[in-house]
Amino acid sequence: MKLGDYNLIQKIAVGGVAEIYLAKVRTVSNTEKYLICKCLKQSLTQDNDFLNSIINEVQCCRRLNHPNIIQVFDLCSYDEHAFLTMEYMDAGDMCQILRKNAEKQETVPYDIACYAIGQAALGLHFAHELTDAKGNPLNLVHRDISPENILFNSAGDIKIADFGIAKTSNMPDITPDGEIKGKFNYMSPEQAWGDKLDRRSDLFSLAIVLYEITLGVSFYPEDSIDNTIQCARVGMFKKPHEIRPDYPAELEEVILMALDLDKQLRYKTVIDFKLALDNVASLMDWHADRQQWLNYLKKHVDFPATILPCVHVGDIERDENSILKPSTIYDNDEEDLERTNQISDSEIDELLRAAVERSQSSENLQHAAVEESIKAAAIESRPCMPPALPPPFVQKEIDHNAETIEMPPARRSNRKIFVCAGVCLVVIAVALLVYWVSNDS
Repeated sequence: MKLGDYNLIQKIAVGGVAEIYLAKVRTVSNTEKYLICKCLKQSLTQDNDFLNSIINEVQCCRRLNHPNIIQVFDLCSYDEHAFLTMEYMDAGDMCQILRKNAEKQETVPYDIACYAIGQAALGLHFAHELTDAKGNPLNLVHRDISPENILFNSAGDIKIADFGIAKTSNMPDITPDGEIKGKFNYMSPEQAWGDKLDRRSDLFSLAIVLYEITLGVSFYPEDSIDNTIQCARVGMFKKPHEIRPDYPAELEEVILMALDLDKQLRYKTVIDFKLALDNVASLMDWHADRQQWLNYLKKHVDFPATILPCVHVGDIERDENSILKPSTIYDNDEEDLERTNQISDSEIDELLRAAVERSQSSENLQHAAVEESIKAAAIESRPCMPPALPPPFVQKEIDHNAETIEMPPARRSNRKIFVCAGVCLVVIAVALLVYWVSNDS
């Protein structure tokens, strides 16, 4: 089967949203290399929310050029088939290791586990630090860190995949009210509550993966989705030493800090989490590296007998069947306000400054009203965040009923300043008058 320039060689997997094929394409250097074609089910391509999710994934990943992140090349349409082209990882994922270890009743050795999670943390931290063309942080959150999305190749690379439901701070939130994005078994407490997420939610999910591969048990109970969500909301899980009495106390301390119910008490970034794991490895005299990881990998996944040359960024030109615009919301310096219906905080500040400057130059003392009207119009045009899910009970550790929408701090207009100054002058005048009358008497 052929899709445009791509020859589909073998069907690798079938999922709920797509069929995954190993494909071959001719590169700019006139050599044949291999990549993945993720062919979307036609019934789903009629769903606007689903298409937004897929386009979001491609837009994110085209900016995420890092050794520990899967490269996504394009989103194309050919002969009524929509498909993504992405990097081929030929040695499986962390979920396969979990299944293989469950069959053998084994766990990943501590040193190997810390190395693998540390490599994934490097890619995740890069995504969290992504900025726009002006250097402003995008505050990207993956929202779906799980064993299935930590992939390996035969060269020993460990990469984060599937940014399909990732979200940045300057993207409109299209998640319906009350809907939770991400896999239930790896969600953070704030994710289970439907609260606004930041990078510490991804940190929590990554720590769950480390917990499971070193203990060989599920972090949350798997008897029902409702029970899983309730446990996630209150951070209910067994501590590592309760499952394995010989679990290293130093490693447990790091994991428990990353899994704290209160996100304010977790590590601030995933790179802090990685450095803590590196420190534990040094204290415990663990020295796992890429070669040791590869040796372990060959015994626990279906390692490829033949290593195929894989496509990387720059090997292929832009596909003529691409359905993406050359400039996306992430590539463009200017936000497409008509499409996103959003005005950023920095733009509000610029509008306010411009209004004040205009009013000062014309000595218009009514600029406070202009300032307030511009601010109100700007905030009104911003998309509303969905409210947090109503909690069935209140936890003492975190107030889940607290407001999660962060708005710019209120600015006091000059009119209010003039009023305050006038009141102060009146008070001073009255005090002087009383003092003068008392002296005359």
